[in-house]
Amino acid sequence: MASRAANCARLPVRPPAGHHRLYSSKVEESIKRVAREAATKVQNTAIPRKVLIYHAGTIRTTFLGFLKASTLLVGAFYLSLVVPAYIKEGKDPLEIVKVAACGIIPAVFIGFISTPFVTHIHIRLPQSVAGSRQYIERYLQTGGLKPTTPIEVTTVGVIATPRTFIIPAGDLLPTRRRMGIVNYVRRSSPELEQEIKQKKWYQFRPATHFYIQQGRPGQPRQTRYHDPKSDKVQWWIWETLKEKLDKRASV
Repeated sequence: MASRAANCARLPVRPPAGHHRLYSSKVEESIKRVAREAATKVQNTAIPRKVLIYHAGTIRTTFLGFLKASTLLVGAFYLSLVVPAYIKEGKDPLEIVKVAACGIIPAVFIGFISTPFVTHIHIRLPQSVAGSRQYIERYLQTGGLKPTTPIEVTTVGVIATPRTFIIPAGDLLPTRRRMGIVNYVRRSSPELEQEIKQKKWYQFRPATHFYIQQGRPGQPRQTRYHDPKSDKVQWWIWETLKEKLDKRASV
């Protein structure tokens, strides 16, 4: 009996029938997961065809939109409720004008100083160079960025909604107007005149005055105890375009 027990102890222990199949399936799942993560990483690092090259910053854009919406609501409150109440009570006309001005002047002032504010700038690249920074740099160095290259400029509209304008890159001219509120203007061109003619009488005219902040205002800031956030803005493309615009203006 002792010899049989010893022989049984020496025999290899076979795993259950489904153990090998379960182990192989786990290995396949882990390999697929790693492959998916690698593919996602490549997609996130690749540069798309429509590239964001400038961003004014989420906090600034949100604050400006909130400020414009607030002034519009205050103006609507004064003009729709307070002014009719004053008229109904037979108040002095001068007082009615003052109350109406309290609702109109803030909205007009905020709209005047904030309408040129640019929140985003996009550029569309050819399909042959999109996806690789090396190809894009070569494309820019070999004169691929021409004055006719279209860019999409987004501003904050009158009613705090985004407005996007597609204009040729060469039509942006550096300047200084409205006490620094405007630092770029769109030059007059047949395309701009045709675009204005196509607008209906109730539609807003294309914007020709812009304010683009210096530096990289929307770049994520590094904090001490947190990992830096990924920056999806290709600032170097805007800086290259800005340099070309400054050179053209100085000639």
